[in-house]
Amino acid sequence: MAMTSKTVNGVRHVELTADELWSMIDRDARKYLGMDAATFVRLYHEGMLEDTNTANEIAMWVKLGGFGN
Repeated sequence: MAMTSKTVNGVRHVELTADELWSMIDRDARKYLGMDAATFVRLYHEGMLEDTNTANEIAMWVKLGGFGN
C-alpha cells in the first residue's frame, strides 16, 4: 500500500507503509544529521544521539515504526 491521505472530522490522517516510513527516516537523518537511517537507529538505541529537536522528531518515527530494539 502506498501512502494515502484522508481527512476525518477536519483532521488529516496519513497512512504510510513501513518502507515509506523508513525512507522518511533515512531522508531526514541524511539531510539534517549526516547519517543514514540504519546508523541513526543504532545510535538511537545505544543512547548516543544528541538531544536535539531534529533527533527527537526522527526518533519518534523510529518508535512509531517499531524499528530496532
